[in-house]
Amino acid sequence: GNTSGVQIIQSSAAPGSSPTVRVRGYSSNSSSEPLYVVDGVRLSDISGIDPATIASMEILKDAASAAIYGAEAGNGVVLITTKKGKAGQGKISYDFQWTDESLARIPKMLSAQEYKQYMMEGNLFTEDYINANWDGTTNTKWTDVAFTHGHMQKHNFSFTGGNDRGNYYLALSYLNNNGIVKGDADTYKRLTATINGEYKIKDWLKVGTTNQVEKYNVRQVSSNNEYGSLLTAVLMMDPLTPDTYGKTLPEIYQTYQAAGKTFLQDGAGNYYGISQFYNGEQYHPMVMRDNGLSKSSGYNVTGSIYGDFTLIPNLTITSRFGYRLAGSRSSSTSLP
Repeated sequence: GNTSGVQIIQSSAAPGSSPTVRVRGYSSNSSSEPLYVVDGVRLSDISGIDPATIASMEILKDAASAAIYGAEAGNGVVLITTKKGKAGQGKISYDFQWTDESLARIPKMLSAQEYKQYMMEGNLFTEDYINANWDGTTNTKWTDVAFTHGHMQKHNFSFTGGNDRGNYYLALSYLNNNGIVKGDADTYKRLTATINGEYKIKDWLKVGTTNQVEKYNVRQVSSNNEYGSLLTAVLMMDPLTPDTYGKTLPEIYQTYQAAGKTFLQDGAGNYYGISQFYNGEQYHPMVMRDNGLSKSSGYNVTGSIYGDFTLIPNLTITSRFGYRLAGSRSSSTSLP
């Protein structure tokens, strides 16, 4: 709202997903992402930074920014400065945030009777076939099967202090976000530490350091895949199919089970419903959830060590050494 022309687009509500930022629109090169500069260090992503540790943020979007940062600034620059301690202001702070999440807009879907009428009018199924494979009462709302209320909690501890020679800022943040998909299939956990400090060795020499340390764990389900998406399954599955059959399969499947076929069950031992009306790449939403489950974890360490040399009044020369260290691991599951 403070910078005109900047677009922030959240294309996914999955925990841990990063929004798309466009400072100068969409360019013709391979990427339209802006350049992020945090405490003088260039980064490709800022999702691991706790907003509580940010002191200021500036947007550079004119062509003159390329004179400072080169061709990387062609899509704009986001400058972020994290907090530092101040002389005579030692304090300890704790911030807590709790958020309840729910599905904001539920598409209007056909009821069981409407679905039956639609299929009969389209000559896809006869009334006898539908009545033979539908108990006449089941009217499954697949959004209720797949989604529930999610929650997010965030804790932030910070310690600041300083005197006329130096200052420090230490912060530790923990974020735990369990999304709206039932179960623990979409979660994002992040532990972030910020360590900033400065010390004036001489009247003409000041040294300092800024550090951001992040460790994260993410579990996500497939949501933008035509052939294996939980959301697509919710939209495509018919309301005539029950969520579960209980602990005993219908007679039509018992022959296959006796022949060695495996039928999937939920955590309570109930068999998932199998549609006799929809034939496609999607299955029961909870099967799609577990089939498209992916896990990733990793860490990021970014920071800098700098020195400010004030050789003459009103002229300060800064020498900065920046560093980045990262590691990640990911895995996914897929049913045969």
